[in-house]
Order: sequence, then structure tokens, then C-alpha cells
Amino acid sequence: MNNHLTPSERDELIKSHRKERDGRIRDRIKAVLAFDEGYSYSEIARILLLDDETIRRHVDDYFSKAKLKPENGGSKSDLDENETAKLVKHVEGMTYPYVKDICTYVKLNFGKVYSVSGMTKWLHRNNFCHKKPHAVPAKANAQAQKAFVKDYEHLSKDPKNKGLIYFSDSFHPQYQTRLACGWILRGTRKSIATTARQTRLNFIGAVSLDGHKIIHTEVERVNAQTIKSFLKSLRKRHAPEKDIHVIWDNAAYHKSKDVQSYAKDSNITNSEKNYPTLIQNISDMLFIEKPFNYLRIVLQ
Repeated sequence: MNNHLTPSERDELIKSHRKERDGRIRDRIKAVLAFDEGYSYSEIARILLLDDETIRRHVDDYFSKAKLKPENGGSKSDLDENETAKLVKHVEGMTYPYVKDICTYVKLNFGKVYSVSGMTKWLHRNNFCHKKPHAVPAKANAQAQKAFVKDYEHLSKDPKNKGLIYFSDSFHPQYQTRLACGWILRGTRKSIATTARQTRLNFIGAVSLDGHKIIHTEVERVNAQTIKSFLKSLRKRHAPEKDIHVIWDNAAYHKSKDVQSYAKDSNITNSEKNYPTLIQNISDMLFIEKPFNYLRIVLQ
């Protein structure tokens, strides 16, 4: 066994070290390069903070088998192209919170053994990431959403409607302490005082995507009377002859006769009239929810 590197081999290892992201492989490359320069196993171990036997194994692995990658992480049980395609399709259709469950599935269905770290790398290589799924209403209707988008684009392209289309909703957060993850000094127990009582707040708001103008008001309670008052304040912001378009869900107070009568008399066209099943079909497209979600974070 030749335990010396050629100049071209050294250059190739140095280039690989610069590009490699796996720290274990970088340590193997450094061990081989240092050994080639005449350092002993114990000297290399002391520099890399590893034990002598590990350094000896890294050097022997390279010079006898040209091996730099560690064996753990599923290197002996890689899935073939067909198995990979099947697993990608399966994971796309499922939502696995734990990688160990995917390892179990692979072992049962393909007879291949993966460690958690090996399967995690496989998931990253195949464009998966660990994140929360996006929640949509249980009765969301994709066709109705497409129809709504088409109608909205037609409405918004009309110059006379510029700045007159609003997405509106009400919001009912509780003013109380809600603990959330944050960056805290390691080893430190950080305490946050909780509120003595739970106070519910009520807001009515509307946002226009033209300039992202947000209008909101805090009320004691949300009902037909306060919704009507909010529409009045909205009406005062525009010339009386201008038609205002309000898109909201089909909450009971939006459908009340008093609110609908005022909207009709005040040139306010609303979704209760044009989109009576909005809440079932496109409620996740009410853009006022985004600033409301930000307010929820602020109130935590």
C-alpha cells in the first residue's frame, strides 16, 4: 500500500476540502494531508481533537480504499431510482413529523436500513424541508377561488375602482401572555410575567391592495351596529358618488338587513350580495387576515 500522495492528489484533496460541507469528511481530508506531510497519528489526533485510532482508520481508509465518506447515514442502503421515486411520492402524500417514521417505512417496504441522520440527508437531497403545512378552510373550493380571482382582476383593472376595493373582517384576540420560541442565552431560564386576567379585544378592519391602505377600529363588540358604523367611516373616506367594493365573509352581522340596507343606500357593493358563499370557498384569500395575524403576534 502506497502511503504517499502525488502532487495532483494533494491538489484534488485540497480543492475537495474547500468545497466540502460535511465536517467529518473535512477531518478525514485533513488527516490524510497531514499524514502525507509527515505528522504522526498522535500529532494529527491532538490537532483535530480526535483519538489516535480514529486518525489511523481515516488514513488507512483513504490509502487502501480511497474512502473519505463515513459509512453511517445510509451509504450501504441507498435506494435505487425506482424506489426513490416511490418514496418521494409517498412522502409528498403524507406529512411525517418524525424522520424515524420514514426510516421505518423504508425498512418495511424496501428492506433498506437508514439512520435518522442518513434519511434526513436523503430528504434534503430530494428537496424536502421540515416546516408546518399551510392550513386552508375545510370547505375551500379551488374552482370558486379561481372564479373569484378572475372577477377581482376584472374589477381591479377598471380605473374607476382604483383604491375603492377593500377586504374586510373582524378580529377577536385575547390580550394575554402567550409564550413563543425566541433566542435565549444557552443555560439561562428566562421568565415572562403572565397577565392577571384574560381580556378579549375586538377589531374591525379593512385593507385595500392598492397602496396597502389599512383601516381599522377597536369596538366593544362586533355586531350589525358596529359593522354599520365601520362602513360609515369607510364611506366618508371617498366621494359619495364613488362605488365602494367590500369583500368579506358571510358572518351573520354582515348579512343583517340593517347592514345590507345601509350598504345599498350608500353605494357599497359587498360580497354578501356578489359572493354569498365566500366563507366556504375563498375565506383563506381575505388579505385583511395578514395584518390581523401580525397584530396577534404583537399582542402575545
